Amino acid sequence: MISNIYEFLDKSVNLYPDKKLFVSNKKSISYLEFDQQAKSLASKILEFKLNKKPVLIILPKSIEALIAMFGVARSGNFYSIIDEKMPKAKVEKVVKILNPALIISSKSIECDYGIKTIYDDEFDSFKPNLALLNSVEIIDTDLLYVLFTSGSTGEPKGVSISHKSVIDYTFWVSKTFDVNSKDILANQAPFYFDNSILDIFTTIKCGATLHLLDTFEFAFPSRVLDYLEANGVTMIFWVPSVLIYFANTMALEGQELATLKKILFCGEIMPNRQLNIWRKALPDRVFANLYGPTEITDVCCYYICDREFGDDELLPIGKACKNTQILLFDENLNLITQPFIKGELCVRGSSLSLGYYADLSKTSNAFIQNPLHNNYYDPIYKTGDIAAYNEYGELICYGRLDSQIKLNGHRIELGEIEVALNSHPFIDRCACKFNGKEIVVFYESSDEIADIKEFLALKIQGYMIPKSFIRVDKFALNANGKIDRKALNCYYIKLEGTKIRYDSAVVIGKGKIANECIKMLKERNIPVELVNYNDINLDSYFNSLKNKFIISANNFYIFKSKCIENNIIINYHNALISKHRGVNAHIWAIWDDDEYSGIVWHRVDNGIDTGEILIQKYIKIDNMSAKELLLAQHRAAIESFKELIDMEFEVKQLITNDKNGKLHKKKELPNNGILDLSWEQKKINRFLRSFDVGAFCDIEYPKVEVNGVFLEIESYEMNSDVITLNFTNGERLNLKGLK
Repeated sequence: MISNIYEFLDKSVNLYPDKKLFVSNKKSISYLEFDQQAKSLASKILEFKLNKKPVLIILPKSIEALIAMFGVARSGNFYSIIDEKMPKAKVEKVVKILNPALIISSKSIECDYGIKTIYDDEFDSFKPNLALLNSVEIIDTDLLYVLFTSGSTGEPKGVSISHKSVIDYTFWVSKTFDVNSKDILANQAPFYFDNSILDIFTTIKCGATLHLLDTFEFAFPSRVLDYLEANGVTMIFWVPSVLIYFANTMALEGQELATLKKILFCGEIMPNRQLNIWRKALPDRVFANLYGPTEITDVCCYYICDREFGDDELLPIGKACKNTQILLFDENLNLITQPFIKGELCVRGSSLSLGYYADLSKTSNAFIQNPLHNNYYDPIYKTGDIAAYNEYGELICYGRLDSQIKLNGHRIELGEIEVALNSHPFIDRCACKFNGKEIVVFYESSDEIADIKEFLALKIQGYMIPKSFIRVDKFALNANGKIDRKALNCYYIKLEGTKIRYDSAVVIGKGKIANECIKMLKERNIPVELVNYNDINLDSYFNSLKNKFIISANNFYIFKSKCIENNIIINYHNALISKHRGVNAHIWAIWDDDEYSGIVWHRVDNGIDTGEILIQKYIKIDNMSAKELLLAQHRAAIESFKELIDMEFEVKQLITNDKNGKLHKKKELPNNGILDLSWEQKKINRFLRSFDVGAFCDIEYPKVEVNGVFLEIESYEMNSDVITLNFTNGERLNLKGLK
């Protein structure tokens, strides 16, 4: 009986001590060398008197990361490995959940979290301590690792997996795919992605060899395939996105890959059009479609391709792995056994996760009691995927429950549309999203495709055909090599009947207007970023943006042509811009004795406050100070932005900007900031009110010449016949008898 995964290594070390275990582009390591380094690290960890505690590993994909993983496991503790490029704010969330007793990292990686840390350049200095190692007791239900996923919420969830689950899974992989000591595997998945579990533990159990390929290498398919050929690789387990990319780039043409016998894939739906390219290029090989979430230790069911498929057919995910049962339930938790009836795919078995680390609430929502009985504790995991049996009794996965939508009374699986689209000869890959009103298709292709709707009409029912199709040069992939669907957004501004698409919003500015704009956009689930114009190199940042909706609120930055061409930009301006443009418009409105001021939201063009107006509001000035007017303008700006967002930025008629308003520059002030005591009272009143800005504007105090000396006016008081000026030096001046 095996109680922990390290026993796999113990056995293989005895059989193949000098054989290469892991090979990277920098070095290789034998079974014996790896065992010695892992035990040395385990001994060091045990010196800290840690027992069944979490250890956080922050290292790139490398032999050192594998030593860290096995060192932690051998010490009787459990590890969590994360992307070394993960943003610090997200790492802090992981640290808060995991509360690690120790961190293993590199000195080149920032990891100042106030936690004891071991660095990888110290590994060689550690020695095995047999007494400490012999004191370790591990049973198969102890935790081996916690892998953090974010799912649809973006918040990290720690999936807890025991030694037993990995042992069971590894036995199944080895037997099902006849893996042995002669096999050479090539790893694609990062170690923080559960696909890597198959590569690592199957290799060690079977005495095989695993090559670690850097992520960037997969941008060069021919180079990777040449590497497989040169190194005699016999088995790969990659995400479909990589296989799709290799097929689309015709990299398989002329490749023999004589030693490559087993091609496994998992992580997302594999389109048959690209799979058929692989099968044609490499006949008589084993192609297997594996399926499973992280919560079931990577894989719970599989299909070994045993017949031909059309390009537009869905590839089955097959049947359950050994020691695993797949159950389909409808929305009322009734068991589905008949073919072609869709339900949620649920899993039970020995590879089931122990739940989400330190989160009983999320665990209880996803891991529920088997609805078929209530006689004993029998947890099942609700995958959130839609599946059905086909006529052969094989499982077909249609995609996520959250990708099942209801539109015009019809229930639609977006995955079915994607399968049909992926069979188009000129579409490399695609993704569908529902924005609440319509289905939007994003497709990767070298050129715009005009006949997509006609093509789909031959494949799917009419009510399923999307209205909007957006070509992308190349999909962004997430850290696991899948299409980054969170980056695919489609929103519209509609100006005079013209739809302008954007994928997310950017608000530049500070203060209440910017904050309220952010709040309103988030309430409508529009992804938005706030940029403070004091924080970054704005030219570089804004010129890099494309397909963004930029809201300029309380902002002095002048957008450059490249940014204007690639994005839709609207600007808040605190004046009726047919009268005043530029800076401090509220000051000038009072000084010019305007009866009305106001605000506008206008499109940004290559001029300053010259773009077409989306909405404007009038404000009667009366006897307002500049501060009072600005506050009224702020309120009007927020109210009018709410009007725009409530109408979903559909402006039926833009207001023409005559572009003849006065352009005021930042350092320009009424009468150059000098009060002339010879003016009549009304003019002095306007001057003082225009400079009464409070804390809202960073301008110099106005001045007045008294006895040949210019004094700065800090404040003033107005009565019916007397104006009192208070100077910054503490003196006062009463002005009486003014006209």
